[in-house]
Amino acid sequence: MDIVGLKIKSISRKPAESVFDIQVKKNHNFFTNGGLLVHNCLIFQEQVMLLAEKCAGFPKDQCDEIRRAIMKRSISGGEAAKKTANDTRDSFVKGCVKNGYTEVVANNLYDKILYFAGYGFNRTCHFLEPVKIYNSDGTIKETKQIQHVEPGDLVKSRDEKSGEDVIVSVVTKHDHGVLELVEVELTTGQKVKCTWDHKFRTKETGEMLPLWMINKLNLSIVVNSLEESDQ
Repeated sequence: MDIVGLKIKSISRKPAESVFDIQVKKNHNFFTNGGLLVHNCLIFQEQVMLLAEKCAGFPKDQCDEIRRAIMKRSISGGEAAKKTANDTRDSFVKGCVKNGYTEVVANNLYDKILYFAGYGFNRTCHFLEPVKIYNSDGTIKETKQIQHVEPGDLVKSRDEKSGEDVIVSVVTKHDHGVLELVEVELTTGQKVKCTWDHKFRTKETGEMLPLWMINKLNLSIVVNSLEESDQ
C-alpha cells in the first residue's frame, strides 16, 4: 500500500465530548477516518487494571475506575483530576497493605504507574470518528463510529516489520468519558477530531508522536493513500 505524509492545514479547538479508543491484537496501531494511522491503546492500561485487582484487591468493575482516574490525570493535569488520582492512591495503597505489601512498596508501585501513564495511556478519538470494519478476506464489511466498534471486529493495521497492511481483531474498547477536543484538518481536507495529545505516525521520523509535537515541529502525518479506494 502507498504511504504518504500530509501536513496539517489547521487545528481548531472543539467542545469537550465523549472519547474512545480501541485495542487490537499484537498491540498494532489502526487506521481510521480516510486512512489516518492512529495510535492503538497500549497494553499498559490492561496491566494497570490487573495490578489494581491482584495487588490492591479491587473488584473488576472498580479496576476500570482506577484506569480512568490515572488516565484523566495524565491527559488533563487539572486540579480535579489530580485530586481524584490522589484519592485513588489512598485506596490503592490501603488495598495493597491489606494484601501483605508494605506501604512503601505500594506507594512506589503507584508512583511508577503514574510515571509511565504519560506514554502508556493513549489519547483518544471523538466518539463519532469512523473506523472501517473488514471481512477476513480483506474486503470492507461496513464503517462504524468508534463508539460502536466491538471486540472481534476486524480493522486494518500495518505490520511494522514488513510495512504491509494487515487485518487484525479488536480486543477491547475503552470509554474515556468526556475530554477536551481539537479538530485536525490536513492539506487534503481530511479531518479527525481527537484529544490534543493523541498520537499519529509521522512520515519524517516514523514514530508515533503526540499531535501537539507534530504541529510544533511541522511534521507530516502518515496516511494510507489507497484507503479511500478499498473495496
